[in-house]
Amino acid sequence: MRDIVTRTVFLFCFLAISVEIHGQNRQPASEQTSFSEFQVSHPVALNPEIIKLLLKTAAGRQGLDFASDGELRDPSQLFVASEVHLGQNQNRALVVLGRSAMSGADNDWFWIVLREGNHARVVLWAGAYSLQLMSHRTNGLRDITTFWDTASESFTRVYKYNGKAYRLWRDKVTEKPM
Repeated sequence: MRDIVTRTVFLFCFLAISVEIHGQNRQPASEQTSFSEFQVSHPVALNPEIIKLLLKTAAGRQGLDFASDGELRDPSQLFVASEVHLGQNQNRALVVLGRSAMSGADNDWFWIVLREGNHARVVLWAGAYSLQLMSHRTNGLRDITTFWDTASESFTRVYKYNGKAYRLWRDKVTEKPM
């Protein structure tokens, strides 16, 4: 009888630990991890403070030079965002895609905004065709990969979090056959 109780307790503990570990690594089923060309599955509204933060970046200031009068009056039109989790549940973030004046002639503009309590900060800006949130983490936050092409080359860039911001970790350029 004692052996059965021991085995049952062991099995229960094993299952509880397995469920906990599995749950820690899963992202919400509806969370988007690939972004391109304004394709945001679950857009969220940006509050005015975050819009101001985006407009203060170098790319944001540059984009304002090309914004229409209507976009200048209502800069929320210039962005679309999705909430994501970059770390273990406590790290809420936004992937923000620029619209209209907030994009390049041949690429999209992406900002990653990390929200910590009532504070928000831009931890990455990248110009690319697409952005992918990876499952691997560095310093607690997910690695990010961007992709961009020209007629003759493809660019794959991997960014890793250094504890304060994302930094370019690897830049791979592949020549296309002519």
